[in-house]
Amino acid sequence: VMLLELIKKACKIYKPYFGLRRGKPLYHSLLSLLIIIGNVSLAFFMALINAAFDALMAAIVPGVTYRAFFSSTGYFLLVVLAYSGIVSINNWLAERLSTSISQEYNKNTVKRWLKSKAFFGLKFMEQEGATSEAEIISHDSKEVTQNISYLTDNFLMTTSNFIIGLMGLIVLSGPLIFPFMGWSIYIPDYLAVSTVIYALGFNVISGWVGNKLRYQQASKKNAEVNLQQHLHHIKTHAEPVAFLKGESYEHKALKITMRLHHLNNIVVGNIKSLLAFLNSLHQQMASIFGVIISAPNVIEGHMDITGVFQVAHHFGDVVRWFTWRNENLDTISDTLVGLERLEAFEKKLTDWENLKQNLMANEIKINPVAYETPLIFKRVQINTPQGNKMLGPITLSFPKGSITLIQGPSGVGKTTLFRIAAGIWPFAEGEIDMPKNEAGLTGKILFIPQRPYFPYQKTLLDAITYPNNQTTHAVSEQDIIQIKSWMKQLGLKTSTINELNEVREWEKTLSGGEQQRIAVISALYKKPDFLFMDEGTSAMDHHAKTIAEKLIKKVLPNTTIAYIDHNPSPNFNEHTVNFGQPQLQLPARQVITRSMSRRLAAAI
Repeated sequence: VMLLELIKKACKIYKPYFGLRRGKPLYHSLLSLLIIIGNVSLAFFMALINAAFDALMAAIVPGVTYRAFFSSTGYFLLVVLAYSGIVSINNWLAERLSTSISQEYNKNTVKRWLKSKAFFGLKFMEQEGATSEAEIISHDSKEVTQNISYLTDNFLMTTSNFIIGLMGLIVLSGPLIFPFMGWSIYIPDYLAVSTVIYALGFNVISGWVGNKLRYQQASKKNAEVNLQQHLHHIKTHAEPVAFLKGESYEHKALKITMRLHHLNNIVVGNIKSLLAFLNSLHQQMASIFGVIISAPNVIEGHMDITGVFQVAHHFGDVVRWFTWRNENLDTISDTLVGLERLEAFEKKLTDWENLKQNLMANEIKINPVAYETPLIFKRVQINTPQGNKMLGPITLSFPKGSITLIQGPSGVGKTTLFRIAAGIWPFAEGEIDMPKNEAGLTGKILFIPQRPYFPYQKTLLDAITYPNNQTTHAVSEQDIIQIKSWMKQLGLKTSTINELNEVREWEKTLSGGEQQRIAVISALYKKPDFLFMDEGTSAMDHHAKTIAEKLIKKVLPNTTIAYIDHNPSPNFNEHTVNFGQPQLQLPARQVITRSMSRRLAAAI
């Protein structure tokens, strides 16, 4: 059952990466064919090794010439060398196949993960099972493909040897006849029959251990992920933990997580020890059992010592096929756990893609409108992922080139309104009139979050121009001079300005206020048609915030700006919208002035 489940899951996940289509599918199919041919060849050469060994044993008798002895020895060594060479080539092909499939799977998964914005959306999906994207892509995918490649290669070789071994036992074993209570018991091909009975018996005895190991390994994997996430949580929130002097609390909580992880490791270790005992017992019994079942033929004078060696060897090949699952139980169960994690992650991706497509396509309608037309959210209702209403329905109008402050209590849906504009919040209903730019194209939108984003191991210039590809959109020297001028006006350090092209993790180097300054400079550089700022200047001091707002007004006079600010500066915004409660609804194309906002707030 476990093997069938593994085959079913593996085929479901990796089927798209095989076939006769040109490119990687054909390449993977050809590698698989070569591996199959290699395993058949190994079985053939193993038969040659047995024959060469028999010839060598026959040559070691009194009176044999040295020429005959060295000839037999040379032939035996040549066949062994050829066998070893094929094993090496087979292993190389299997490694190439597993590496290539893993790379293609990761490329496809990363593309889906980023293109569908699942890196954002999955955190809102209510599904069981801890699936860390980083661990799946960096570790699980490669480990699973390597294990499957190893198991397939090993099983093919075991099957080939099984066929030759079974044929050898049938040839070597005559019928076994012995008296029993006045009857003559007749067992045809008794060597083959005895071998099969032994192998099936061992499977029954050790099979239950495998099922227990599989489920315990799944628990162990979840415990490992939980420990990683706990450690990452403390690392991510290191500053508040230090400020709140929470080291003792975090230490106690982490010890509990580590203890659960440790207990899972102990249980898995105990089961593996039991499995090792059974396998060791089987290996020792297998080495002598072939000799024991050969005894009747030797006693009757139907078999010599060379035949006993052959029986023992064929016995091992036949038994290994029946006991293959138990001998590879650790790898099989670990692979099955990995496949289940890949399957769970793919299900999450698919669920998110379907949810996003269905909800966004059916509920939020984007209407391209003329250049001078206001940006309007029409009858927009914001829901939670569970389907509960968060805000609305509301209708908001943002005239071209206006600056509108959005206020309201936390959790009312201010940030989520920006997420709808970005197309990353599918749990909403309504329409958006989206003005085109002067060229008649869809207007460019830019978002400045409270915690700006810095690309991994890139320069400050990369952060400012993100996500532009500088290989196709090179930044001019004049642009760099302007960027440095803005950096200086916003009070960034001279050393930071001079390190504009230095590669490092800048989010760990710059303070929160400095990061927000870089985000503002990015907006000044890109000159978007629509700018949404979510507490985009909250970490700046008053002086820097004032300069930033003056620069925004000066450099972006035609940009429609909507921003959230719990501590707004006077005279920056022209209009104000106050979300006092989720049921607030505003008439279409109505802009809220300061005086109107005060009356509206009083009424609420």
